[in-house]
Amino acid sequence: MPRIDKAALGKILIALLLMPFGTAQLKSANDKVRSFGVDAHLLKISSELRGLIGRKARRQSLLRELPLALPGSDGKIEVEIWLRDSEMEGISPLAQLGLEVMAFYPQYSRVLARLDAALLGDLAALQNVVSIRHNQRPFSMGMTELFRCPSATSQADDLIGTREVRYKFGFQGDDVKIAIISDSFRTRLRGDIRQESDENGCKGIFFENSVPQTAEELPESIRLLDNGPGGGTDEGRALAELIHDLAPKADILFHTGVRDMADFAEGIRELAECGADIIIDDLLYPREPMFQAGLIQQAASQVADPDLDGPVLYLSSAGNQGDGGIHQTYKDSASDNDEAIPTTGIDFHEFPSGKPFAEINIAPGCGMQFVLQWDEPFPEKFGDPGATTDLDLYICTSTDLEDCIFGSNNGQGCSLRDSLQSSPPIEISNSIINQSGIHQAVFLAVDHYCGDPEVQFRLVTFPITGPQCPIERIRDPLVPEFEHSAFTGPQIYGHAAAREVIAVAAIDYREIKESGNFQRPLGMLNAQPYSALGGAIPVSTELCDETASQHCSPNIKPDLTAPDATNTTFFNRLKNPDRDECPNFFGTSAAVAHAAGAAVLVMEANPDLEPGQIAEILQQTATRMFDSRRSGAGLIDAFAAVYRARQLPSAPLPQAVAFSAKSGSILHWLEVNTALSYRVEVRESAIRQRVFSAQTSQSRLAVPASFVGKGFQWRVSAVNRHGQGGWSAWSGFGTPNRRLPRQ
Repeated sequence: MPRIDKAALGKILIALLLMPFGTAQLKSANDKVRSFGVDAHLLKISSELRGLIGRKARRQSLLRELPLALPGSDGKIEVEIWLRDSEMEGISPLAQLGLEVMAFYPQYSRVLARLDAALLGDLAALQNVVSIRHNQRPFSMGMTELFRCPSATSQADDLIGTREVRYKFGFQGDDVKIAIISDSFRTRLRGDIRQESDENGCKGIFFENSVPQTAEELPESIRLLDNGPGGGTDEGRALAELIHDLAPKADILFHTGVRDMADFAEGIRELAECGADIIIDDLLYPREPMFQAGLIQQAASQVADPDLDGPVLYLSSAGNQGDGGIHQTYKDSASDNDEAIPTTGIDFHEFPSGKPFAEINIAPGCGMQFVLQWDEPFPEKFGDPGATTDLDLYICTSTDLEDCIFGSNNGQGCSLRDSLQSSPPIEISNSIINQSGIHQAVFLAVDHYCGDPEVQFRLVTFPITGPQCPIERIRDPLVPEFEHSAFTGPQIYGHAAAREVIAVAAIDYREIKESGNFQRPLGMLNAQPYSALGGAIPVSTELCDETASQHCSPNIKPDLTAPDATNTTFFNRLKNPDRDECPNFFGTSAAVAHAAGAAVLVMEANPDLEPGQIAEILQQTATRMFDSRRSGAGLIDAFAAVYRARQLPSAPLPQAVAFSAKSGSILHWLEVNTALSYRVEVRESAIRQRVFSAQTSQSRLAVPASFVGKGFQWRVSAVNRHGQGGWSAWSGFGTPNRRLPRQ
C-alpha cells in the first residue's frame, strides 16, 4: 500500500479541522466524507486526534480550551485501535510503522498503543484499521496527595455504626476478601515484595512491611495483581486505609483500572477468580455507554450474577459530576434538512426554553467537559452494529455561531461510508476553563446531521477542579451554574448505573455529626453537592427485550450514601478543613470505601447471604436523607444492617432460644438450613478461660457436667458447605444469647 504524503495530509487536515464556525453552507449527499473533501480513511481518526496533526490558535477568549488529546513529554500519544482482523498477524503492520503496542485484546479486536502523532495518517491508511481513538484515562472520584500525618482513623467509624459492630458483635472482617480497583497502590510507597502462588492460580505479588503497614494503617500483607502503568496517585491505598479502619481483619487485593476499559474489565474477572468476595472501584471512563452495558458493566454484572457459584458483591462510586445532565428527545428547531459542514445551526436541538442553546455559567478558575451520547448501539468490536444516527456537539461563548470555540463532529452511521459504519454514538468535548476573575457563560448546542430525527440523547457535564477551583466551588449559590429548564437529567452512567452494582453517593461526615445542620437545607441529611445526580437512569430502547419488562425499566440510582471528607494519613487536595493534623479524603471514592467496609461486616455476620441480599439489607436499614436522586435509600447504618443480617433464617449466626446452668441443661439455637454442622464453645467466664468445644450436626448440645452450678457463657457458629461460618457474640453470663435492636 503506498504511503501518504505527510505534507499534503497536514495541509488538508489543517483546512479541515480549523474552518471557522460560520454560516457558510456546504452541500452534502448524506456523507461527511464528501463534505469534508478528504479521503475516507482520514475519518477513521477521531476528531480530538485529528486536531493534533494541525492546530491553529483560536480567537483569544476568557475561556481557555484544553485539548482532549495531548502528546506526552516524549511527543507520543496513547491510542485505542480497532481492527478488522484480530489475529496476531493482523497487528504486525502496526509494529512496522513504529508503534509501541502496549496491549492486544483479540476478543475485542482492539490494540492499545503509543505512537508519534505524525504517524496517525499512515496508521489510518492501513486496511486492517477500522478506527483510531484517543485512550482517554478515566475520571477518578477522589482527590490528590498533599501531606501526611503519622496515623489516622476515619471519623465515619463512629458515625455509621461500624465501631459499634466490632465492639458488640466482635466482627472485624475475618475471612472476607475485598478487592479495590483504582489508579495505583504503591507508586509512592516502599515495602517488601513476596511472591507466593495462590490455590486459585491468582497472579500478582504480596506487598508487606511498608510504613503504613507497620503502623497498622493497612493489613500486614496486601495482594497486588497490577499496580498500574505508573504516575498514579495511590488512591487505591487511600481507599484501603478507610476500609481497614472499619474492618481491620479483612484481606485486601488491588488491581489498577486506568490502563483502558478492556483491561479494567479483565481486572474485574481476575479479582473474582482470585476469590474476592467484594469488589469496589472509584473510576468512570467517559466513553462508557450511557444507554447499554459496556465492557466494564458487563464484567461487573457477570461476577455479581447470583446464579454463579460464589457471586461477588460489587460497589462503585456514584461519581463527582454533581447535577447538570440532559436527557431529552431530539427536537428539530427548524424543518430544514441541514447537513452542512461546517454547520449552519438552522436545525439545532430545541431545548425546553424554546432556544437552540443551553447556557452554563462557569465560576472563575473552574472548567467543564461534556460527553454527548444517544440511544443507539455501542459496538464492542468491528462488525458489531453501531450508530445509525449522527449528532454533533458545539460549545460557544454566545448564541452567535461565529463565537463557537469548539465543535465535536465525528462521523457516525448515516454520515459515513459503509466500511466505517460500526461507530459508537458519542461526542466528547475538550475541557473549557474559565481563566478570568468573573463568571463566564458558555452555550451548548446539539446538532442533528442525519438519521433518526427523534432520537433520545444524554449529555453529561464533568466539572473540572484545580488549585483555583476547589471542589466546594463547583456549585456557586450566588450564580446559577446551569440553565434550569435544560439541565434536569441524571449524571450517573457507565457501570455504576448497572442493576447489579451498588452506586454509592457521598455525604460530608460533618453533616452527619451535626445532624443535618452542616449544609442547607438545615435539619435534614444532605448529600454532597458534587455527588452525582441520579434518578431513573435510562436503558436502551433499541436493545432491550420488550418481553422482559424488568430489564427495560430504568435503573434507579444511586443506591446508598456513605461519608466522605474523613481522615487518611496522606490523601487529600483540600488540606484539612476540620483543622486536625490529618488530611481529609473528599469525593464519592471515599464514600464507596466506607460503604464497602460496612458491607464486609455484614458479610462476616452472615457469610451465606447472596450479594443481592446484602444490598437489600443495606438499603432497608439505611437512614433516609433529603433528595433520593442524590442519596438513594439513604445513609448506610452498619449496626442495623448487621443486626438484620443475623436475624435472617439463612444466617449462620443462630440465636440461643433456651439456656440454663442447671445439671442436664441443653443449649438450643435456631436451626440453619444452609449449615452442615455447628461449632459450640462454652467457657466459665470472660476472665477464666476454661473452654469446652464441640461440633455437632444438631441444633442443640448438652452442657458439660463440669460447668454445672458455676455459670458459663457460650457461643455458636454454623459451618456452611464452604467450611465457613462466623461466631455469634458470647452470651451474657448466665443469660440467653440475645441481642436487641437499637432504639
